[in-house]
Amino acid sequence: MMRRFSCGSWPISKYSAGRSSVSVRDLTAAVVNDLGKPGMLVHGVAVKPGKPTILAVAGGKPVFGLPGNPVSAMVIADLVVVPTIYQMQGCLNPPPRQALRARLTHNLPSQAGRVDYVPARLLQRDGEQWAEPVFGKSNQIFTLIFADGMIIVPSDSNGLEAGELVAVRLF
Repeated sequence: MMRRFSCGSWPISKYSAGRSSVSVRDLTAAVVNDLGKPGMLVHGVAVKPGKPTILAVAGGKPVFGLPGNPVSAMVIADLVVVPTIYQMQGCLNPPPRQALRARLTHNLPSQAGRVDYVPARLLQRDGEQWAEPVFGKSNQIFTLIFADGMIIVPSDSNGLEAGELVAVRLF
């Protein structure tokens, strides 16, 4: 089956899917390295959720090992896979992701050195936009069902405080 994207004419004729993990039983990295040179470039990124991501090139084609948990996979697909597809299509100006600033309803702890993406529901309070974190683990897809976007906790932060203005990347 041949599909064409609106931004170019790069055809996708076949693809396969797998997932990456941090488990010692994960064979994805070895399989990806066997696909062709140069092989795996990155195994693990400083993003939560999404740490076990694999980025590779095999025979001149990009290979992505997305994390197995649905929220993690969605975050990495949005941050890495979609922009790569646009670039491969020759799209110099892909559509920008909508984002907004909102006040945070709850404290959000974090660890400096990684970027955190936290599902959030948007609320209106006293004429202001508020972001309420939807707490849950990356294997709980319900967090996405109740969310309007993702709060971005920058890598240089140890967390965000309630009432603070935060960036929310909309779905």
